[in-house]
Amino acid sequence: MEISEKIFSKIAAEAMTEYHIPGLAFAVTDQNKTLFEYTDGVCDLVSRKPITRHTHFAMASCTKSVTAALIGMLVDEGVLDYDVPVKYYLNDFQMYDPFAAESLTLRDILCHRSGIGGHEGMWPSEMSHKEFLEKLRYLEPNVPFRYCSQYSSVMYTAAGYIAELAAGKPWEALVREKLIKPLGMTESGFSAEEMVRTGDYASGHYLYENRLEKMPVWEMRGAEPAASLYSNLEDMEKWVRFQLAEGLFEQRRLISKKNMQQMHQSQMARSFKPWVFDECPDVGGFGMGWMIRVYRGLKMIFHHGEIEGYCSLQVLVPQLNRAFVMMANRHSSCHGFFYTLLFTALDMILGIEIPDWGRRLSEKAGTASDAELVISADAVLGFEPCGDQRLSGSLCSGVYYHPAYGTVVVHEDGDNMIMEFRQQRLPLHHLEGNIYQVMRLKEDTLFMTLPVQFRTTGSKVNALAVPLEPSVAAIVFKKQTERGGQ
Repeated sequence: MEISEKIFSKIAAEAMTEYHIPGLAFAVTDQNKTLFEYTDGVCDLVSRKPITRHTHFAMASCTKSVTAALIGMLVDEGVLDYDVPVKYYLNDFQMYDPFAAESLTLRDILCHRSGIGGHEGMWPSEMSHKEFLEKLRYLEPNVPFRYCSQYSSVMYTAAGYIAELAAGKPWEALVREKLIKPLGMTESGFSAEEMVRTGDYASGHYLYENRLEKMPVWEMRGAEPAASLYSNLEDMEKWVRFQLAEGLFEQRRLISKKNMQQMHQSQMARSFKPWVFDECPDVGGFGMGWMIRVYRGLKMIFHHGEIEGYCSLQVLVPQLNRAFVMMANRHSSCHGFFYTLLFTALDMILGIEIPDWGRRLSEKAGTASDAELVISADAVLGFEPCGDQRLSGSLCSGVYYHPAYGTVVVHEDGDNMIMEFRQQRLPLHHLEGNIYQVMRLKEDTLFMTLPVQFRTTGSKVNALAVPLEPSVAAIVFKKQTERGGQ
Protein backbone atom coordinates (compact mmCIF):
# COMPACT_ATOMS: atom_id res chain seq x y z
CA MET A 1 0.00 0.00 0.00
CA GLU A 2 1.01 3.63 -0.36
CA ILE A 3 0.34 6.85 1.51
CA SER A 4 -3.15 8.34 1.63
CA GLU A 5 -2.69 12.08 1.09
CA LYS A 6 -6.01 12.80 2.82
CA ILE A 7 -5.05 10.97 6.02
CA PHE A 8 -1.42 12.11 5.95
CA SER A 9 -2.29 15.79 5.42
CA LYS A 10 -4.69 15.72 8.40
CA ILE A 11 -2.10 14.14 10.70
CA ALA A 12 0.66 16.46 9.41
CA ALA A 13 -1.46 19.58 9.97
CA GLU A 14 -2.27 18.51 13.54
CA ALA A 15 1.40 17.79 14.25
CA MET A 16 2.50 21.13 12.79
CA THR A 17 0.15 22.89 15.17
CA GLU A 18 1.23 20.75 18.12
CA TYR A 19 4.94 21.33 17.53
CA HIS A 20 4.70 24.96 16.29
CA ILE A 21 6.14 24.22 12.83
CA PRO A 22 5.94 27.18 10.39
CA GLY A 23 6.78 25.16 7.26
CA LEU A 24 7.28 21.53 6.19
CA ALA A 25 8.68 19.72 3.15
CA PHE A 26 8.24 15.92 3.07
CA ALA A 27 8.91 13.28 0.39
CA VAL A 28 8.98 9.51 -0.13
CA THR A 29 10.97 7.87 -2.94
CA ASP A 30 12.09 4.46 -4.13
CA GLN A 31 15.40 3.86 -5.94
CA ASN A 32 14.09 5.33 -9.19
CA LYS A 33 11.43 7.97 -8.60
CA THR A 34 9.49 10.12 -6.17
CA LEU A 35 6.35 8.40 -4.90
CA PHE A 36 4.84 11.02 -2.59
CA GLU A 37 5.47 14.67 -1.87
CA TYR A 38 3.86 16.94 0.68
CA THR A 39 4.57 20.58 1.48
CA ASP A 40 2.68 22.81 3.88
CA GLY A 41 3.12 26.04 5.76
CA VAL A 42 5.21 29.11 5.06
CA CYS A 43 8.79 30.26 4.65
CA ASP A 44 8.28 32.93 7.29
CA LEU A 45 5.43 34.38 9.32
CA VAL A 46 5.57 37.83 7.70
CA SER A 47 5.69 37.22 3.95
CA ARG A 48 3.66 33.98 4.29
CA LYS A 49 5.42 32.69 1.16
CA PRO A 50 4.38 29.02 0.79
CA ILE A 51 6.84 26.13 1.05
CA THR A 52 7.46 24.31 -2.27
CA ARG A 53 9.67 21.44 -3.41
CA HIS A 54 12.28 24.05 -4.39
CA THR A 55 12.33 25.85 -1.03
CA HIS A 56 15.77 25.59 0.57
CA PHE A 57 16.38 24.50 4.15
CA ALA A 58 19.60 24.11 6.13
CA MET A 59 20.23 20.34 6.33
CA ALA A 60 22.65 20.67 9.27
CA SER A 61 24.09 17.33 10.43
CA CYS A 62 22.68 15.43 7.46
CA THR A 63 25.92 16.83 5.97
CA LYS A 64 27.74 14.09 7.89
CA SER A 65 26.37 11.49 5.47
CA VAL A 66 27.89 13.56 2.64
CA THR A 67 31.30 13.61 4.30
CA ALA A 68 31.07 9.86 4.97
CA ALA A 69 30.19 9.26 1.30
CA LEU A 70 33.16 11.35 0.15
CA ILE A 71 35.49 9.36 2.39
CA GLY A 72 33.99 6.12 1.04
CA MET A 73 34.82 7.26 -2.50
CA LEU A 74 38.38 8.12 -1.48
CA VAL A 75 38.68 4.67 0.12
CA ASP A 76 37.57 3.16 -3.19
CA GLU A 77 40.29 5.17 -4.93
CA GLY A 78 42.98 4.06 -2.46
CA VAL A 79 43.56 7.61 -1.25
CA LEU A 80 42.25 6.74 2.24
CA ASP A 81 41.66 3.62 4.31
CA TYR A 82 39.01 3.31 7.02
CA ASP A 83 41.32 1.34 9.32
CA VAL A 84 44.73 2.97 8.92
CA PRO A 85 45.63 5.36 11.75
CA VAL A 86 45.15 9.03 10.89
CA LYS A 87 48.85 9.48 11.79
CA TYR A 88 49.67 7.74 8.48
CA TYR A 89 48.22 10.73 6.60
CA LEU A 90 49.21 13.43 9.10
CA ASN A 91 52.52 12.76 10.83
CA ASP A 92 52.10 15.58 13.33
CA PHE A 93 48.50 14.66 14.30
CA GLN A 94 47.98 14.86 18.07
CA MET A 95 45.16 14.46 20.56
CA TYR A 96 44.84 15.06 24.29
CA ASP A 97 45.08 11.27 24.79
CA PRO A 98 48.42 10.05 23.28
CA PHE A 99 47.09 6.50 22.74
CA ALA A 100 44.11 7.85 20.81
CA ALA A 101 46.43 10.04 18.73
CA GLU A 102 48.47 6.99 17.68
CA SER A 103 45.50 4.68 17.06
CA LEU A 104 42.59 6.84 15.82
CA THR A 105 41.24 5.81 12.40
CA LEU A 106 38.64 7.29 10.08
CA ARG A 107 36.30 4.46 11.08
CA ASP A 108 36.64 5.55 14.72
CA ILE A 109 35.74 9.10 13.77
CA LEU A 110 32.84 8.24 11.46
CA CYS A 111 31.13 6.00 14.04
CA HIS A 112 31.70 8.47 16.91
CA ARG A 113 34.04 6.50 19.18
CA SER A 114 37.00 8.90 19.50
CA GLY A 115 36.39 9.67 23.19
CA ILE A 116 35.77 13.34 22.35
CA GLY A 117 32.40 14.79 23.30
CA GLY A 118 30.60 17.80 21.81
CA HIS A 119 33.04 20.70 22.29
CA GLU A 120 30.76 22.68 19.99
CA GLY A 121 31.96 26.02 21.31
CA MET A 122 34.83 25.74 18.82
CA TRP A 123 32.79 27.35 16.03
CA PRO A 124 31.88 29.48 14.18
CA SER A 125 35.52 30.23 13.49
CA GLU A 126 37.75 31.68 10.80
CA MET A 127 40.63 29.31 11.58
CA SER A 128 42.23 27.36 8.74
CA HIS A 129 41.66 23.63 8.44
CA LYS A 130 45.26 22.99 9.49
CA GLU A 131 44.75 25.13 12.60
CA PHE A 132 41.55 23.24 13.42
CA LEU A 133 43.36 19.88 13.38
CA GLU A 134 46.13 21.28 15.56
CA LYS A 135 43.59 22.34 18.20
CA LEU A 136 42.27 18.79 18.74
CA ARG A 137 45.20 18.12 21.08
CA TYR A 138 43.71 20.61 23.57
CA LEU A 139 40.25 18.99 23.78
CA GLU A 140 39.87 16.88 26.90
CA PRO A 141 38.08 13.55 26.30
CA ASN A 142 35.29 12.63 28.69
CA VAL A 143 35.46 8.87 28.08
CA PRO A 144 38.33 6.54 27.07
CA PHE A 145 39.07 6.05 23.38
CA ARG A 146 36.71 3.44 21.80
CA TYR A 147 34.94 2.96 25.15
CA CYS A 148 31.52 4.04 23.87
CA SER A 149 29.85 6.10 21.18
CA GLN A 150 29.15 9.79 21.65
CA TYR A 151 28.15 12.21 18.96
CA SER A 152 30.89 14.59 17.85
CA SER A 153 30.58 17.22 15.14
CA VAL A 154 34.12 18.33 15.98
CA MET A 155 35.53 14.97 14.92
CA TYR A 156 33.43 14.87 11.74
CA THR A 157 34.87 18.25 10.87
CA ALA A 158 38.32 16.75 11.39
CA ALA A 159 37.42 13.82 9.11
CA GLY A 160 36.49 16.19 6.30
CA TYR A 161 39.72 18.08 6.67
CA ILE A 162 41.77 14.85 6.77
CA ALA A 163 40.09 13.83 3.51
CA GLU A 164 40.95 17.11 1.81
CA LEU A 165 44.56 17.05 2.97
CA ALA A 166 44.99 13.46 1.72
CA ALA A 167 43.27 14.18 -1.62
CA GLY A 168 44.94 17.54 -2.18
CA LYS A 169 41.71 19.52 -2.76
CA PRO A 170 39.37 21.50 -0.48
CA TRP A 171 36.54 19.48 1.07
CA GLU A 172 33.81 21.46 -0.70
CA ALA A 173 35.51 21.16 -4.09
CA LEU A 174 35.80 17.38 -3.61
CA VAL A 175 32.13 17.04 -2.61
CA ARG A 176 30.95 19.12 -5.55
CA GLU A 177 33.13 17.20 -8.01
CA LYS A 178 32.44 13.69 -6.76
CA LEU A 179 28.86 13.90 -5.46
CA ILE A 180 26.92 17.10 -6.10
CA LYS A 181 27.66 17.31 -9.84
CA PRO A 182 27.21 13.59 -10.70
CA LEU A 183 23.93 13.47 -8.75
CA GLY A 184 22.64 16.61 -10.45
CA MET A 185 22.08 18.35 -7.11
CA THR A 186 22.25 21.76 -8.79
CA GLU A 187 20.10 23.51 -6.18
CA SER A 188 22.29 22.60 -3.18
CA GLY A 189 25.31 24.26 -1.61
CA PHE A 190 27.37 24.73 1.54
CA SER A 191 26.91 28.32 2.68
CA ALA A 192 24.03 30.00 4.49
CA GLU A 193 24.88 33.21 2.67
CA GLU A 194 24.60 31.36 -0.63
CA MET A 195 21.25 29.88 0.43
CA VAL A 196 19.87 33.34 1.15
CA ARG A 197 21.02 34.59 -2.26
CA THR A 198 18.84 31.95 -3.97
CA GLY A 199 15.82 33.96 -2.83
CA ASP A 200 13.84 30.78 -2.24
CA TYR A 201 14.54 29.61 1.29
CA ALA A 202 12.64 29.02 4.51
CA SER A 203 13.62 31.32 7.36
CA GLY A 204 14.53 29.57 10.60
CA HIS A 205 12.29 30.02 13.65
CA TYR A 206 12.74 29.45 17.36
CA LEU A 207 10.05 28.77 19.96
CA TYR A 208 10.76 31.01 22.95
CA GLU A 209 8.25 31.46 25.76
CA ASN A 210 5.61 29.80 23.59
CA ARG A 211 6.13 32.30 20.77
CA LEU A 212 7.81 31.70 17.40
CA GLU A 213 10.62 34.11 16.62
CA LYS A 214 12.47 34.41 13.32
CA MET A 215 16.17 33.59 13.59
CA PRO A 216 19.09 34.89 11.50
CA VAL A 217 20.81 32.29 9.32
CA TRP A 218 23.94 30.86 10.91
CA GLU A 219 27.06 30.31 8.83
CA MET A 220 28.81 27.08 9.79
CA ARG A 221 32.32 28.45 9.38
CA GLY A 222 34.85 26.10 10.89
CA ALA A 223 32.59 23.03 10.82
CA GLU A 224 31.54 22.72 7.17
CA PRO A 225 32.09 18.93 6.82
CA ALA A 226 29.78 18.36 9.81
CA ALA A 227 26.81 20.62 9.13
CA SER A 228 26.97 23.11 6.22
CA LEU A 229 24.73 21.57 3.51
CA TYR A 230 21.61 23.42 2.39
CA SER A 231 19.18 21.76 0.00
CA ASN A 232 15.53 21.16 -0.94
CA LEU A 233 13.22 18.29 -1.85
CA GLU A 234 14.28 18.44 -5.50
CA ASP A 235 17.89 17.57 -4.61
CA MET A 236 17.49 15.56 -1.41
CA GLU A 237 15.24 13.09 -3.23
CA LYS A 238 18.19 12.40 -5.55
CA TRP A 239 20.50 12.00 -2.55
CA VAL A 240 18.38 9.41 -0.76
CA ARG A 241 17.67 7.49 -3.99
CA PHE A 242 21.43 7.22 -4.48
CA GLN A 243 21.83 5.97 -0.90
CA LEU A 244 18.93 3.52 -1.24
CA ALA A 245 20.54 2.10 -4.41
CA GLU A 246 23.78 1.55 -2.46
CA GLY A 247 25.98 3.81 -4.55
CA LEU A 248 24.23 3.65 -7.93
CA PHE A 249 22.65 6.67 -9.56
CA GLU A 250 20.97 6.42 -12.94
CA GLN A 251 22.89 3.18 -13.64
CA ARG A 252 26.26 4.77 -12.81
CA ARG A 253 28.20 3.49 -9.81
CA LEU A 254 29.75 6.28 -7.75
CA ILE A 255 30.67 4.33 -4.60
CA SER A 256 31.34 0.61 -4.23
CA LYS A 257 28.49 -1.44 -2.82
CA LYS A 258 30.89 -2.75 -0.17
CA ASN A 259 31.63 0.71 1.22
CA MET A 260 27.99 1.81 1.05
CA GLN A 261 27.04 -1.25 3.08
CA GLN A 262 29.73 -0.42 5.65
CA MET A 263 28.28 3.09 6.03
CA HIS A 264 24.80 1.61 6.49
CA GLN A 265 25.90 -1.05 8.99
CA SER A 266 25.94 -0.49 12.75
CA GLN A 267 29.55 -0.08 13.89
CA MET A 268 29.09 1.14 17.46
CA ALA A 269 26.08 0.65 19.75
CA ARG A 270 24.12 3.61 21.09
CA SER A 271 20.83 4.26 22.88
CA PHE A 272 17.88 6.01 21.23
CA LYS A 273 16.03 6.95 24.43
CA PRO A 274 13.53 8.48 24.92
CA TRP A 275 12.29 7.59 21.41
CA VAL A 276 11.72 3.92 22.21
CA PHE A 277 8.53 1.89 21.66
CA ASP A 278 7.59 -1.76 21.28
CA GLU A 279 7.48 -1.14 17.53
CA CYS A 280 10.86 0.65 17.61
CA PRO A 281 13.04 -0.87 20.37
CA ASP A 282 16.27 0.52 21.79
CA VAL A 283 18.46 -1.55 19.48
CA GLY A 284 21.00 -0.19 16.99
CA GLY A 285 23.91 2.16 16.77
CA PHE A 286 26.07 4.44 14.66
CA GLY A 287 27.10 3.48 11.16
CA MET A 288 29.38 5.86 9.25
CA GLY A 289 27.47 9.04 8.55
CA TRP A 290 24.23 7.29 9.52
CA MET A 291 22.43 5.71 12.47
CA ILE A 292 20.77 2.32 12.33
CA ARG A 293 17.80 0.98 14.26
CA VAL A 294 14.72 -1.21 13.78
CA TYR A 295 11.06 -0.31 13.14
CA ARG A 296 8.56 -3.21 13.19
CA GLY A 297 11.40 -5.58 12.33
CA LEU A 298 12.62 -3.45 9.41
CA LYS A 299 16.11 -1.98 9.27
CA MET A 300 15.94 1.81 9.35
CA ILE A 301 19.01 3.85 8.32
CA PHE A 302 18.73 7.53 9.16
CA HIS A 303 20.27 10.80 10.26
CA HIS A 304 18.84 13.93 11.83
CA GLY A 305 19.97 17.48 11.28
CA GLU A 306 19.53 20.43 13.66
CA ILE A 307 20.93 23.92 13.30
CA GLU A 308 19.92 27.52 13.91
CA GLY A 309 16.19 27.54 13.16
CA TYR A 310 16.03 24.32 11.13
CA CYS A 311 15.51 20.57 11.56
CA SER A 312 15.81 17.77 8.99
CA LEU A 313 15.58 13.99 8.77
CA GLN A 314 16.65 11.53 6.07
CA VAL A 315 15.62 7.87 6.34
CA LEU A 316 16.28 4.70 4.30
CA VAL A 317 14.18 1.52 4.68
CA PRO A 318 15.85 -0.89 2.21
CA GLN A 319 13.46 -3.82 2.80
CA LEU A 320 10.58 -1.64 1.59
CA ASN A 321 12.67 0.07 -1.13
CA ARG A 322 11.64 3.38 0.39
CA ALA A 323 13.49 6.54 1.43
CA PHE A 324 12.11 9.57 3.27
CA VAL A 325 13.18 13.21 3.45
CA MET A 326 11.68 15.81 5.75
CA MET A 327 12.63 19.40 6.54
CA ALA A 328 11.15 22.03 8.86
CA ASN A 329 12.03 25.64 9.65
CA ARG A 330 11.78 25.24 13.40
CA HIS A 331 14.69 25.18 15.85
CA SER A 332 15.60 22.14 17.91
CA SER A 333 14.08 19.74 18.45
CA CYS A 334 11.70 18.25 15.88
CA HIS A 335 12.21 14.57 16.73
CA GLY A 336 8.66 14.06 18.00
CA PHE A 337 7.22 15.87 14.99
CA PHE A 338 9.28 14.00 12.40
CA TYR A 339 8.70 10.60 14.01
CA THR A 340 4.95 11.24 14.00
CA LEU A 341 5.11 11.71 10.22
CA LEU A 342 7.61 8.90 9.61
CA PHE A 343 5.89 6.21 11.66
CA THR A 344 2.49 7.18 10.25
CA ALA A 345 3.80 6.97 6.68
CA LEU A 346 5.52 3.64 7.31
CA ASP A 347 2.37 2.12 8.79
CA MET A 348 0.38 3.28 5.75
CA ILE A 349 2.93 1.66 3.42
CA LEU A 350 2.82 -1.54 5.49
CA GLY A 351 -0.98 -1.49 5.30
CA ILE A 352 -1.53 -1.84 9.03
CA GLU A 353 -3.68 0.03 11.50
CA ILE A 354 -2.10 3.34 12.43
CA PRO A 355 -1.75 4.05 16.15
CA ASP A 356 -2.07 7.61 17.41
CA TRP A 357 1.62 8.38 16.98
CA GLY A 358 1.06 12.06 17.67
CA ARG A 359 -0.26 11.33 21.16
CA ARG A 360 2.29 8.61 21.93
CA LEU A 361 5.26 10.74 20.92
CA SER A 362 3.91 13.78 22.73
CA GLU A 363 3.48 11.72 25.90
CA LYS A 364 7.02 10.39 25.58
CA ALA A 365 8.83 13.70 25.57
CA GLY A 366 6.35 16.59 25.45
CA THR A 367 6.47 19.36 22.91
CA ALA A 368 8.48 21.95 24.82
CA SER A 369 11.74 23.16 23.29
CA ASP A 370 14.78 21.26 24.54
CA ALA A 371 17.18 23.90 23.24
CA GLU A 372 17.72 25.55 26.64
CA LEU A 373 20.37 24.27 29.05
CA VAL A 374 21.04 25.71 32.52
CA ILE A 375 24.20 24.68 34.40
CA SER A 376 24.67 25.46 38.07
CA ALA A 377 27.63 27.21 39.67
CA ASP A 378 28.87 23.84 40.97
CA ALA A 379 30.35 23.21 37.51
CA VAL A 380 33.12 25.79 38.08
CA LEU A 381 33.85 25.05 41.73
CA GLY A 382 36.49 22.68 43.03
CA PHE A 383 39.65 24.50 42.10
CA GLU A 384 39.23 27.45 44.44
CA PRO A 385 36.43 28.82 46.62
CA CYS A 386 34.12 31.46 45.22
CA GLY A 387 35.28 33.97 47.82
CA ASP A 388 33.24 36.47 49.76
CA GLN A 389 34.02 39.65 47.87
CA ARG A 390 32.62 40.67 44.52
CA LEU A 391 35.46 41.34 42.09
CA SER A 392 35.50 44.77 40.44
CA GLY A 393 34.78 45.10 36.73
CA SER A 394 38.17 46.69 36.11
CA LEU A 395 39.90 43.72 37.74
CA CYS A 396 37.96 41.20 35.60
CA SER A 397 38.21 43.12 32.30
CA GLY A 398 40.63 41.68 29.81
CA VAL A 399 41.26 39.23 26.99
CA TYR A 400 41.25 35.55 27.93
CA TYR A 401 42.53 32.73 25.72
CA HIS A 402 42.15 28.95 25.41
CA PRO A 403 44.20 27.14 22.71
CA ALA A 404 41.16 25.27 21.31
CA TYR A 405 38.25 27.59 22.08
CA GLY A 406 39.98 30.85 21.24
CA THR A 407 39.29 34.21 22.85
CA VAL A 408 36.83 35.56 25.41
CA VAL A 409 36.77 39.32 25.97
CA VAL A 410 35.38 40.83 29.18
CA HIS A 411 34.87 44.57 29.63
CA GLU A 412 32.78 47.09 31.52
CA ASP A 413 29.87 48.90 29.92
CA GLY A 414 28.66 51.49 32.39
CA ASP A 415 27.59 49.55 35.48
CA ASN A 416 27.48 46.26 33.57
CA MET A 417 30.06 43.59 32.79
CA ILE A 418 30.00 42.27 29.21
CA MET A 419 31.35 38.96 27.87
CA GLU A 420 32.13 38.57 24.17
CA PHE A 421 32.56 35.11 22.65
CA ARG A 422 31.96 33.68 19.17
CA GLN A 423 30.22 36.76 17.72
CA GLN A 424 28.04 37.08 20.84
CA ARG A 425 27.97 40.03 23.25
CA LEU A 426 26.20 39.11 26.48
CA PRO A 427 25.92 40.68 29.98
CA LEU A 428 27.43 38.96 33.00
CA HIS A 429 25.16 38.80 36.07
CA HIS A 430 26.79 38.53 39.49
CA LEU A 431 25.92 35.41 41.52
CA GLU A 432 28.36 35.34 44.44
CA GLY A 433 31.98 36.19 45.11
CA ASN A 434 34.00 35.58 41.95
CA ILE A 435 31.18 33.75 40.13
CA TYR A 436 28.98 35.40 37.51
CA GLN A 437 26.36 34.03 35.13
CA VAL A 438 25.97 34.43 31.39
CA MET A 439 22.49 33.74 30.00
CA ARG A 440 21.51 32.26 26.63
CA LEU A 441 25.02 31.83 25.29
CA LYS A 442 24.50 30.06 21.96
CA GLU A 443 26.52 26.91 21.30
CA ASP A 444 25.42 24.95 18.25
CA THR A 445 21.65 24.36 18.77
CA LEU A 446 21.72 25.05 22.51
CA PHE A 447 21.11 28.30 24.36
CA MET A 448 23.11 27.86 27.55
CA THR A 449 22.92 29.64 30.89
CA LEU A 450 26.35 29.12 32.43
CA PRO A 451 28.38 30.08 35.48
CA VAL A 452 31.55 32.08 34.77
CA GLN A 453 34.26 32.04 37.42
CA PHE A 454 37.10 34.56 37.55
CA ARG A 455 40.11 32.82 39.12
CA THR A 456 42.70 34.78 41.01
CA THR A 457 46.28 34.67 42.20
CA GLY A 458 46.74 37.07 45.04
CA SER A 459 44.93 40.27 44.07
CA LYS A 460 44.99 39.64 40.32
CA VAL A 461 42.54 37.80 38.07
CA ASN A 462 44.53 35.35 35.93
CA ALA A 463 41.87 33.11 34.36
CA LEU A 464 38.21 32.66 33.50
CA ALA A 465 36.50 29.25 33.83
CA VAL A 466 33.25 28.39 32.04
CA PRO A 467 31.68 24.92 31.43
CA LEU A 468 31.24 25.25 27.65
CA GLU A 469 31.47 21.45 27.34
CA PRO A 470 29.43 20.06 30.26
CA SER A 471 30.87 16.52 29.94
CA VAL A 472 34.38 17.62 31.03
CA ALA A 473 35.88 20.03 33.55
CA ALA A 474 35.20 23.72 33.00
CA ILE A 475 37.16 25.23 30.11
CA VAL A 476 39.82 27.57 31.52
CA PHE A 477 40.73 30.67 29.51
CA LYS A 478 43.98 32.28 30.68
CA LYS A 479 44.16 36.05 30.88
CA GLN A 480 46.33 37.63 28.18
CA THR A 481 45.81 41.38 28.68
CA GLU A 482 44.33 43.60 31.34
CA ARG A 483 41.92 45.52 29.15
CA GLY A 484 38.91 44.17 27.24
CA GLY A 485 37.95 45.46 23.81
CA GLN A 486 34.62 47.15 23.13
